[in-house]
Amino acid sequence: MKDLPEDMHEEILEHNSNALVLSGHANAIIGLASQYGRPPLVLYDPVKVIDNLVLEGMSHDEAVEFFEYNIACAYMGANTPMMLIRLETLGVSNDSDVEEGNT
Repeated sequence: MKDLPEDMHEEILEHNSNALVLSGHANAIIGLASQYGRPPLVLYDPVKVIDNLVLEGMSHDEAVEFFEYNIACAYMGANTPMMLIRLETLGVSNDSDVEEGNT
């Protein structure tokens, strides 16, 4: 976690001292994700990870392929970071308002 800002590093360690992070992608961290009975995991925005790969010199297609094969599909144990899948990237809209009393 050497490339993380100190406050982010401390916050992640406080919640899960074994959480894994992606080197060079601190700007793509959008939070921590939790599930009952498990320690929180670092949550990334894949669009930002791909943008970082492009900035490192890959074409967009190369970055997507690299991300999908080497990052999104990599399992590094129980503390593997998570990737957010946005509904809009799947073609699903979630722009309806929540009505009072339906929560």
